[in-house]
Amino acid sequence: MSGRGLAVAGGAFIAFVVAGLLGLYEASLGVVLQGAALGLGTGLMAVGLVLIYRTTRVINFAYGAMGTLSGSVATGLALGSLELSWFLAAPIAIAAGVAVGLLVELLVIRRFARSPRLVLTVATIGLAQALGGLALFVPDWLGADALNPGFSTPLSDITWRVSPVTLNGNHFLLAGVVPLVLAGLVWFLFRSEAGTAVRGMAENLDRARMVGIPVNQLNLVLWAVAGGLAAITIALKAPTEGLSVDAAAGPSILLAPLAAAVVVGMRSIPGALLAGIAIEVIDQLAQINLDSRTWTSVVLLAVIVVGLLLQERRTARAEAGADGSWSTVGVGHRLPRPLAALPEVRGAKILLSLAVAGVLVLIPMAGSPAQINSATIALIYAMAAISLVVLTGWGGSVSLGQFALVGVGGVVTANLIADQNLDLIVSIALSALAGGLVAAVIGIPALRVSGQLLAVTTLAFAVAMQTHIINPANYEALAPSGYPRPELFGVIDLAEESRLYLLALVLVVAAVVVVANLRRTRTGRAISATRDNDRAASAAGIPTVRTKITAFVVSGMFAGVAGSLHAVALRGIGVNTYEAADSLLLFSMAVIGGVSSLGGTLAGVALIQWLGYTFPRIQLLLTGVGLLVILLILPGGLGQAFERARDRLAYAAGRRRGMRLVEELDLVDDEAPAPEVTTGADIGPAEGALLTCRAIEAGYGSLQVLFGVDCVVGEGEVLALLGTNGSGKSTLFRSITGLLPVTGGSVTFDGHDITGMAPEKVARLGLSMMPGGKGVFPTLTVAENMRLSTWMLRGERTRARERTDAMLAMFPILRERWGQRAGTCQAASSSSSRSPWRS
Repeated sequence: MSGRGLAVAGGAFIAFVVAGLLGLYEASLGVVLQGAALGLGTGLMAVGLVLIYRTTRVINFAYGAMGTLSGSVATGLALGSLELSWFLAAPIAIAAGVAVGLLVELLVIRRFARSPRLVLTVATIGLAQALGGLALFVPDWLGADALNPGFSTPLSDITWRVSPVTLNGNHFLLAGVVPLVLAGLVWFLFRSEAGTAVRGMAENLDRARMVGIPVNQLNLVLWAVAGGLAAITIALKAPTEGLSVDAAAGPSILLAPLAAAVVVGMRSIPGALLAGIAIEVIDQLAQINLDSRTWTSVVLLAVIVVGLLLQERRTARAEAGADGSWSTVGVGHRLPRPLAALPEVRGAKILLSLAVAGVLVLIPMAGSPAQINSATIALIYAMAAISLVVLTGWGGSVSLGQFALVGVGGVVTANLIADQNLDLIVSIALSALAGGLVAAVIGIPALRVSGQLLAVTTLAFAVAMQTHIINPANYEALAPSGYPRPELFGVIDLAEESRLYLLALVLVVAAVVVVANLRRTRTGRAISATRDNDRAASAAGIPTVRTKITAFVVSGMFAGVAGSLHAVALRGIGVNTYEAADSLLLFSMAVIGGVSSLGGTLAGVALIQWLGYTFPRIQLLLTGVGLLVILLILPGGLGQAFERARDRLAYAAGRRRGMRLVEELDLVDDEAPAPEVTTGADIGPAEGALLTCRAIEAGYGSLQVLFGVDCVVGEGEVLALLGTNGSGKSTLFRSITGLLPVTGGSVTFDGHDITGMAPEKVARLGLSMMPGGKGVFPTLTVAENMRLSTWMLRGERTRARERTDAMLAMFPILRERWGQRAGTCQAASSSSSRSPWRS
């Protein structure tokens, strides 16, 4: 939201609370104060989300799990076999939170530093599962219960009655610690050199790197701070709100801070804190005015959707490509027809198909009823994962609420069976329609936001479905707890597990056939084209809006069918039947398998389901770690690994048969004259050159911009690059300085190979870039900009002052605007004329 919009929202909130205190609805000062006290913790977590997003442009979906892990340490130490004092257990847990933040940055975040932001976002989803799975073991290790509804501490005896609420010392501790932590954070950001550098990173990360700021070291500090903030919040709220250490805790804990951060556009630290307080106050008021406190999740969903829709669109090409595209990495390819026709290749394909078919047929023949039911559930997950192939693999939309759409289909079928006793085929069809309709509504934000921001919406939808909508305590009639399995076509009794398994298998096979053929149609090609470049797709006449919604609808229909089978398999719907954590698990299955590949996705589901059946306690941990490993080593998942093995087999067989193996692009007329190509060797000798570029290739996500660029610049020479907008001039500069990863070729500067070198290290060698109109930190003052521009001289104060004085002598108006924000320097001159070095 804009500043004006936030001011209006703040005024409306204050008016709403005052109206309640005046008696227009049930409210009291005690309830408001309790909400404000708890809101300080929520706001503090929101501050951590904003800090990470501002500096890395990544929404940390592991934040809730980081807090849960630290909170489980605090409660385990205090309530477990050690029985430590709360005054010792809480600090240890906060220190553990800081350590978790450090390890996360060192072991995971830093390894994805050059990946598209969307890839790093998916990595935080894997982190959420890994940390959530690890947290499950902490209560056992410390001899404590996993479920703690709240407990007494030495501070619980300090009470203050504000009718109808009794506040205790735990509330006061949280209310006292949060302002102190926030004050320390503000001092760090606005009074220290490192803090100023962090603010500069948040404003213009590329510029920060170009002045030599050590981004990696400062990111380490930020993740440590973020881990500490999450630990403070969860640990200090545990005595009053309790803590449930389970797989579903992460998404539920994350939702309120995420809503607070989204409201302020993931930008304002004070705004995030205030939004967190407002959200908790609303939560407390909802508890005494509505019949269920679970309405909060619905309100948070609405807040997130509105907040995202009111965000400004990004129009710059570099910014638009900041999220990148991870789903196109390792996209499947077919073998050339001559290779595919080889007997060895065809034989291997037939043998693999027979082996898979044999296993699928053997399950109902040799398995027990419980094992057959588990296999049916696996097929249901496979159907839901197929829906992600369409939505994520083809459409590039990250959905963290897909299992909630399965829940939509399940609710429809459960009610049709319980109330109408309809034939199952009719119920499946209606569930598919319901899933498609709800998915279309969810897809509306995709018309304005994409990537990780859309993932926020779908996660909020999943939490709302779990806690409020599919909750018998709220809507008993909507979630029937028991019903018999229906008959198929009026004659086939599905009470026998093997029959339901065979039905699920037939529907999954049918879904595979439909999706495989859909990919070859104009609709499938349009969905992929819109994912890769929606502007180019629109220019080619593709209705991108309709295409995006189509992807959601088709995906939702497959999820609805999966939900229908799920309801039949369970014979009833209860609390937490469709958890938000299951959506994360489903998404991980698809990515591990290779979400762009049908076969790979199904293999990912089979692998994770087998691990869950064999190692149920560590399934979440294995899935999270597996997702991280896949993203690092095989971004295309198991499907990519299969294709590599297939290609090696096929090409080896082709070589044995004496086939001439060439790439398709090489099949051209050998007699055609070769085009004239200017290379670096023609430009001039590289020997003794200051800067040499050889065959540079680079781009943004799936959009390649540079194709084999060569250039040589000698000492004292000036090289001018001429070209229209979009021809790749800036892209070449960004590649040379390390701001954009080079996918091919090499760069040498002053005798150093700087290919792939960190931009700040390149800057320290003496090579930098000054982009026109983007070379400042806009919200930092002129003074702060000048300090950061001399970052590499911060140990040499005299030289730094000389450089600054020389710049002020060249541009004396900067002295007059010393305290003015750099982004407003085109406005009227500031009246401030303080000495540059007085501050």
